[in-house]
Amino acid sequence: MSTVVNEVSTHLKAKISEAVDSGIKKAVFDLHEVKRLDMNLIKFLLFAMQTCREVALNFSLVGSGAIVTECKAYEDTRSWHFYETLDEARGSFLKN
Repeated sequence: MSTVVNEVSTHLKAKISEAVDSGIKKAVFDLHEVKRLDMNLIKFLLFAMQTCREVALNFSLVGSGAIVTECKAYEDTRSWHFYETLDEARGSFLKN
């Protein structure tokens, strides 16, 4: 997993900037398939969310109950808000 996270991280900022430049205004991080959080993934998500904030890209998180519970155990992630489904995450953009 850490190899994948490192590979994606090296290109993330440029790709997010390209997306915004092409008119993308929203992103969803879907963690449903993630079985367990580790520090590499947490660092990646923190970096991704900070990058989104820097370029004014709205984002939402989707995750299972297990991931939500696991996030409560880490100080850096306990305030993260997760939606249960992609549809709920997409709907959250309408409220902003």
